[in-house]
Formats: sequence, structure tokens, C-alpha cells
Amino acid sequence: MYLRHFGVLALALFIFSLISGTPQSNAEAKEEKGTVTGTVRFSGPMPLKRTYSVNVNQEACGTTVEVEEFSLNSQNSGLKDVFISLKGKRDEAVSLPPAESVILDNLNCRIDPPVTAMRVGQFVTLKNSDPFLHSIQFLAKDRFLFDAALPKGATPVKRKIDQTGPILARCAIHPFMQSTIYVTDAAIYAFTDRNGSFQLPPVAPGKYILRVLHRGFKPIEKEVDLQAGQTINLRLDVERTNEGS
Repeated sequence: MYLRHFGVLALALFIFSLISGTPQSNAEAKEEKGTVTGTVRFSGPMPLKRTYSVNVNQEACGTTVEVEEFSLNSQNSGLKDVFISLKGKRDEAVSLPPAESVILDNLNCRIDPPVTAMRVGQFVTLKNSDPFLHSIQFLAKDRFLFDAALPKGATPVKRKIDQTGPILARCAIHPFMQSTIYVTDAAIYAFTDRNGSFQLPPVAPGKYILRVLHRGFKPIEKEVDLQAGQTINLRLDVERTNEGS
């Protein structure tokens, strides 16, 4: 009888240890990861707006279009839409790109979205939702990659991107229509918000290479040694460059 009671008590203690131990295990697993956050700032003059004269499709696009060179917060000098990526020093390659494409749509005389990111080897799908012709050119550092003509009602066109770095997509007919695509071989990335702030998803402890890219600014590459449960907050100052994309 005593043995039976002892067995029941042991079983109860075992079950209790499993139940009470689960939250602690999850907390410990969560603490193992670290986070990289920060702010990207530019201390130079506020951006200028370039005015384009519209020669075709004025009924839809207007006669002139103003395009801002870049987006800078006048309150804290934070730079918007800066591409931040994080890659492990030992990583040779990321996993296969997701099956779905990144979509660029020509809509209301704009390319939507104006800035986006994708992994190298992924496809970009080009759509035309406007009732007139667009012809989209893709350039890297002013070097022509390919183009795609998109008449009214055209079937979407898919193209594979096999190189990393910033790529400019622009319409040859409406040159004020532009979008920047950041192509990366890193699995972890994000964009800065209107204040120039960013927060990358939590990652395992280790040594990483952090890259900072914005078309028209000098790139930054920085080594990050992330400890378990650590949050690293960075202030990154960028400089203008006269080079192309």
C-alpha cells in the first residue's frame, strides 16, 4: 500500500515538474536570442524636390510632377527607407527564396511600392494597372539590366533577379516613375521608418555583418557581436555619394 502511494506521489511530482517547467523553458529559449536596433541619420541639407515636365498622358499624370530626392526627418535628421540587413559571418547562403514574387505595380503614374526588398534569386512581377503604356527599365549602378514593355491590360511579366545590391526600376516613358529594389543574400532585413529607426527580428547569439544601404548614400558595413538576451542599439551616420545606384 505504501509503495502504491509512493508511486502515485512520484507520478504527481513528475507531472507537476513538466507543467511548471514549460514556461521556464520557453523563457530561457526566448532569452537566448538578441536584438539589433538603431537609428540612421544624415546631418546634411534637407532634400531637394526635382520637378519633371510631363509630356505624355497628362490627363492622368498632370503637367508636372515633383519627386523628393530622399526622405529626411527635420526634427532628428533620421533617414527613411534605409535598407538594413544582418548576415551571420559563417553563413554561406540563405535558404531558398520564397515562391511568391515581389510585385511592382504601375498605378496612377507611380510605381508601387516606391521601395522594396527581395532575396537574390527571387522573381519580381511587373503589373500595369494604368490604362496606357509603361516601359520599365531595371538598372544597377547605371548599368542596364533588362526592360519590360507593359501595354494597357498586359499580362504581368516575371523576371528573376540574380545579383545583390540596390536596383533602380524606372519608366522610360514617364521618368518620374521610379522604385528602388534592394536585393540581398541575407535572411534578416528591415527598413528604417520616418524617424530613421529600425528594429531587426531577434536572432541567435553570434557574430554578424550589418549592412546599411540607401541609393545615393555611401554604404556602411559593421561587425556585430551579439550576446544572448542582448539588445544592441546603434547610431549610424551616413554620407552622400555622387555615384549612381
